[in-house]
Amino acid sequence: HIAASFSLPRFFKGCVKMVYGIKDKLYKGDQNCDITVEIISQNEFLERNKKHAYSRVITQNISAARYCKAELFKGCVIGTFFIPDKKDLLSKNKDINFYIEQKRIVFADDTNTVAKILEQMQKTHTWERASIAYFFFDFMQFLIFDDSLYLQSYEEMLSKIEENLINKIPKNFYNHIIRYRREMLIMSSYYEQLIDMCETLYDAENEVFSDNERELFKLYSNRVSRLSSITRMLREYILQIREMYQSRVDEQQNKVITVLTLITAIFLPLTLIAGWYGMNFEYMPELHYKYGYAVICIISAVVVITEIIIFKIKKFF
Repeated sequence: HIAASFSLPRFFKGCVKMVYGIKDKLYKGDQNCDITVEIISQNEFLERNKKHAYSRVITQNISAARYCKAELFKGCVIGTFFIPDKKDLLSKNKDINFYIEQKRIVFADDTNTVAKILEQMQKTHTWERASIAYFFFDFMQFLIFDDSLYLQSYEEMLSKIEENLINKIPKNFYNHIIRYRREMLIMSSYYEQLIDMCETLYDAENEVFSDNERELFKLYSNRVSRLSSITRMLREYILQIREMYQSRVDEQQNKVITVLTLITAIFLPLTLIAGWYGMNFEYMPELHYKYGYAVICIISAVVVITEIIIFKIKKFF
């Protein structure tokens, strides 16, 4: 969104949880730097924006944070990161709100995620030219820093499940498969949201980022697209494993049905013999025959053995 032009008051002032300054690197404290990074709580974020021109948007970002997004306004960018917890993807996500001006960025974070990222950036990052765009790009890089390794380990876990499935059918398998599908759906949705955010920052002209700086978000979008492709591949892999599981279940059921069919086939002639000689007609010659019982036993045994030999030859078992 590009709002109509009017004088924009400086974003809220007041006590903050933490302040950093940007020169050639990130410094704790403002250090008289032209570019500053601030971390505050979400309650403070809400409290200090009441007179801001875009207070309604800021309030909505805090109260209804459900996905990653960025909105462009005259002289500022307002947005939200909705980050899945990779230790438990089905748990509550970490939501971080941000407000960006040309020389200032404010994070509203109650999860301590931003502080941890900035501590790492202090140790590892330097910039030839201090810029909010370069800082924000590197910050977003940390959000997907170890995602490739995470997805690789996830694929290895699925491979082990597939190998184990060949040997035995695990219990509650469908419950696990449903969980894995939901987890990859969450990650896929997260990456798609990051891509949409970057496309917004890249496509829309704004006073905060120059044309050259907006190219950074296109680069980031391409990197996230590759991660999104991996999650789609893993979702398909999960479906293949589910189909394999169903095939194994069907195979096991077919074996049980085959055994029951063979048993029925073996005893069906015996049932016929028992029914035939159980009629007890008065003039049945075998009824009073001295060795009748033994003869019937021998005949039954021969029938059973013959059937077993035939089934063996036909490789029914």
